[in-house]
Amino acid sequence: HPPLYAGGGVFLTFTKRARNTPNEIQMKKLHHIVLVLALAATLFTGCNKDEGVTPRPPVPETADQTIMFYLTGTNLGSYFRKNVDDAMNAIDRNILHNSRVLVFIQPQRGLSMVLELYYTPRNDDYVPGAQFSYEHCKVDTLRRWADADFNSMDRGTITEVISYMAEQAPSRLYGLIQDFWSPMPNALPTRWMGDSGKRAEIPQLAAAFGNTGLHFGYLLFDACFMSSIEALYDLRGCADRIIASPCE
Repeated sequence: HPPLYAGGGVFLTFTKRARNTPNEIQMKKLHHIVLVLALAATLFTGCNKDEGVTPRPPVPETADQTIMFYLTGTNLGSYFRKNVDDAMNAIDRNILHNSRVLVFIQPQRGLSMVLELYYTPRNDDYVPGAQFSYEHCKVDTLRRWADADFNSMDRGTITEVISYMAEQAPSRLYGLIQDFWSPMPNALPTRWMGDSGKRAEIPQLAAAFGNTGLHFGYLLFDACFMSSIEALYDLRGCADRIIASPCE
């Protein structure tokens, strides 16, 4: 899958040769000249503000609603990417109006990021048929953490990431969609969630939400067994509504 945060770039491949004939030397010089000209053209066109690049539409000072995705871990990365792709497909139809969508995701181990999905009249990077590429929905990377020890299920980290998203997209209403994954052995599903040894118990999750200072309009758990009485009781003060599944 192409990474969500992919941008433009120049990729070069060199082939080592044992010996060059005079003609090959001349061809190599010509290739170098062409390469230099191509790089120069890239630099100058990239800096030209009159080239007709579609600017991002104005961002509301205070949104009517900010939807946050908190997609932690990599074990179900393909499902997370599908969730993001579905959200982009919906935004591509110009449904946001005065709302905003931010996504915390870990595309690979050691890399975490906050993305914003937004509608634009024209996406200049649109590639027909490519995944995560839409004619009107675009992705901006707001923040990156390149740290192998980054624990997205640590209580302080959860508070930090959600608080950051709220600061970037102030809103009258916040909704949080969480997609956590764990092996679900025995009774543990009612008390904790996480990924590959990094987990948070439900009371810790509730404390992390509370430390943000936000009260959510709703929490939506795209995770197994999250509508148990124990989990809902611990999260009762975090949101007006909780949407969750009683089974897998």
